[in-house]
Amino acid sequence: MDGSDTRVPRRIAAVALLASFACLARDGAPPRGLVRGQEPGVPDAREAPGAKRVFEDWSTIGHFAFEEAVAAWAPGPEPLRLGEEDLRALAQALDRQDESSVRAAVLLARSRAEEAEELLLVRLEKRRKAPSRELDAGDLVAAAALAATRSEGRARRLEALATGATPHPDLEVRVECACSALRLGRDGVIPFLLRALRAMTHDEKLAPPDWEPTQTMAWAKTRAAEALSERAGIQSGFRPDGSVAHQEEEARRLEELLGDR
Repeated sequence: MDGSDTRVPRRIAAVALLASFACLARDGAPPRGLVRGQEPGVPDAREAPGAKRVFEDWSTIGHFAFEEAVAAWAPGPEPLRLGEEDLRALAQALDRQDESSVRAAVLLARSRAEEAEELLLVRLEKRRKAPSRELDAGDLVAAAALAATRSEGRARRLEALATGATPHPDLEVRVECACSALRLGRDGVIPFLLRALRAMTHDEKLAPPDWEPTQTMAWAKTRAAEALSERAGIQSGFRPDGSVAHQEEEARRLEELLGDR
């Protein structure tokens, strides 16, 4: 598939996510934040001096070439300052809901910049459901990337996308927001993630779904089980192709382990 193809296979999105966030450890520098009085999600030109430009062909080169270029562009843990032009271009790509959205989310995440994190969160807060299952991949990567934020405010906003009065309408993006929020210490998402695990089982009646019915829960259940298991300090034993009894057992086990949180 070339960069112009608007189809984003979910497994390619997963590879992009895992490859991009394996080394997302932040340094100890204090958050730099946006310019005071600046509208969230709109970079200021005064941030531009010393900015590192994004490589020009980021949206068109092949997958492996993109991965190599990203690694060379952001080789270490130090945050990269991006210029206004690049930030605006990446923000626009996030809204396209195509393959360029996945790449834009990867680049913003790898920059580790405060203003880049804000763009990712602002994108999610638009609460736009993709026209098909494959086209939410950019939002999935954005939600996963925010597990690296050091901002309490962003952690609360992620939790609201999962369990607030108006959660994200895409179930898989909502689950990913919850997973990142949990990794940031927001235990209020635990009941929602357990509800996702129980969906389409007999125990679903304990906490009925509050989302649009779907027959494709394997991705959401797997991600929920991984995050809950990590919080419980155990390795996930959940099998998305397991029996209903297995899925119920895993949900009960995790609920018991996390019951005092």
